[in-house]
Amino acid sequence: MPPFSNEALSGRKIVGVCTSINEEILLLKRNELECVKFPGYWSVVTGDVEAGESPFHAASRELFEETEFETNSWNLKYLYNWYDDRFDFVFYLYKHTLSEKINPVIDLEHTDYKYIKKNELDSISPMDLILKKNLKSFI
Repeated sequence: MPPFSNEALSGRKIVGVCTSINEEILLLKRNELECVKFPGYWSVVTGDVEAGESPFHAASRELFEETEFETNSWNLKYLYNWYDDRFDFVFYLYKHTLSEKINPVIDLEHTDYKYIKKNELDSISPMDLILKKNLKSFI
């Protein structure tokens, strides 16, 4: 599979939503439960695109499920997508812009959250390196 393909062999699509306010971005810490993928990792809101759902609608749904933030077409913008050959999925990255800083109501998939400046991303661990690189490039 070419590295810039828009299709995964499995057909799996994942969305990520980076919430930002001024110069800060929101990260969520994944729960360390056995059933949670990437336990203990810091990440943006992420989730699968469900059958019959567009990546935009999946991003909006996941954002609400994981933070209770509501969104619309003016504050949720598509940024970039890439094929991740480690896990065979296409990852769609969106940016969600807040007009004021609010605290998320996190779901059971997460245990903590924090707002950080983009230049602090290198100090965040554990975090997926490909996601970190793309956040630094596109946010």
